[in-house]
Parts: sequence; structure tokens; C-alpha cells
Amino acid sequence: PDAKAFLLDRLGNEQALLAQECRKLVLYAQGKEITCDHVEALVLCQSEKQVWELMDLLAQRKTAEAIQYVKRMLSQGESVIGLWNIFLWMMSNLVPVASAIDDGITLPGGIAKHIGMNIRNVQTLLPLIRSMSREQLTALVQRIVDYDIALKTGQIRASDQEPEELLSVINRSMFACCAQ
Repeated sequence: PDAKAFLLDRLGNEQALLAQECRKLVLYAQGKEITCDHVEALVLCQSEKQVWELMDLLAQRKTAEAIQYVKRMLSQGESVIGLWNIFLWMMSNLVPVASAIDDGITLPGGIAKHIGMNIRNVQTLLPLIRSMSREQLTALVQRIVDYDIALKTGQIRASDQEPEELLSVINRSMFACCAQ
């Protein structure tokens, strides 16, 4: 019952998604009782799925699809500020993963252990990181930092009532990410 409640809390009540995740949990548990630990290890909450789906699109350099995905997230109730925070989180994780690679650690599990990050996050970030030189990565991170400073100092205005400037920053950031 606890695992069931936890699963519903993570996913909501979308039946097709619940059915898919239940099948995955049953296979993993191999006839044993499904626990909250199983759900925690195997089932992504909706916000995690959004982050990883967006990162996958960016890593594949699918800028137009990433922009459409962001529009879809906004139409489903995500705030533009929430989207910026998601994007910042993704970008903030690029450097530790790249640093681990520079330290000679190349396998996702080893990188995750070395930097204390979830292996799924590492696996999602790796294609983008491996496709960039360190100079490109540095330039991308600097651009995102500059945008964030401009947002925090009021040079770029951001609110849910007037999201245009911040949405433009998100779009420019995705273009920069895909152009590297």
C-alpha cells in the first residue's frame, strides 16, 4: 500500500503511464513485494521526466523540437520561471560531469559515484557534454550565467504575467546549447 501511494504521488493518475510503470516494477521485483525503494529507484516523477526529455532533445541538437516541447510544458501549466529553473539545473550539472570526464572517469556509473549525482542524470547529460569541446562548454555555461545575472539584476524582466523576455532567454539558451 505504501508503494502504491508513493507511485501515485510520483506519477498522478494517467492510466497508460501507470500501467507502463507497474509492468516495470513487477518485472524488477521478480515476484517479491514492491516497495517504496523500488518506486524510488525505477519511477521518474513527472518533473524529472520533463527535465530529461528536454535534455535529450538538446543533446540531439533538436532545437525546434525542444522549443515545441517547452511550449507544450507551458500549455500544461508549467511557469516560465519554473522552466528557467529547470534549464539552470540542467546547465549547472554539465560542469561536474565534464570535470569527472577530464579526471579520466568515463563510465556513467563511475562519474555518478565520483560526483555524487544520480546515474540517470549523468546518462542524460553525457551526449551533450561529449559533443562539445571544453571551450564550447565554458562559453555555454558563461552565457547561461550572464543571462541569470541579468534576470536577477532586473536587466531582463521575468514574471508569469509578462513571460516574453524570459521565454526569449530560454529560447536563446536552447539555441546556444544546440549550436555548440
